Amino acid sequence: MIKDKNLIRQAMINQCIGKFDKTYYNDVANRICAHAKVLIDKSSSTVAIYHARQWEASLEALINYAHNRYKKLYHPVAYKSSLVMQFEQYAQFDKRVPIFAPLNYVPQNVVPWYNLDLIFIPLIAVDKTGTRLGSGGGYYDTTLAEIRNIPSGNKKPILCGVGFSYQLVDSLPKDSWDIPLDYFVSENGLYKFE
Repeated sequence: MIKDKNLIRQAMINQCIGKFDKTYYNDVANRICAHAKVLIDKSSSTVAIYHARQWEASLEALINYAHNRYKKLYHPVAYKSSLVMQFEQYAQFDKRVPIFAPLNYVPQNVVPWYNLDLIFIPLIAVDKTGTRLGSGGGYYDTTLAEIRNIPSGNKKPILCGVGFSYQLVDSLPKDSWDIPLDYFVSENGLYKFE
């Protein structure tokens, strides 16, 4: 196992970019969204979702699906000056919303993370225990740090990582601040971590 997270990140991003073909990409993104609909239908009225970067699987089909079922969707808003994100509600026809906002931007209709039912989270890789490797900024881990303090049996948001099937690996290095995922969705289906 490679221990250096930055080396893993670079190798995985290169693999994602190397596989990029628009037809393949669109087909795989649609299959990922089809599998993720199960979580939207099953347990969620408030959902945090993000707009994918160029090498990530697009979630536009899932966003449209959730809107058509009258789910309240929220997108993450972050500032370079803080690692704690906010989740702002947006309408179906909002333009692509970047995660990083200008310093003077004030989000509207914000919901605390603990009032969300489901949070879709981007990733670089995830292992079979639910350990997620993100981009390295620490935004999701910092924002969700208190999720560990929710007593067992109490309601907490479902955390679902999104990616391509090859981003699920056997093992990743883990730090004490890493927040484990509940699910991983890829074109091969929905994987639940035990």
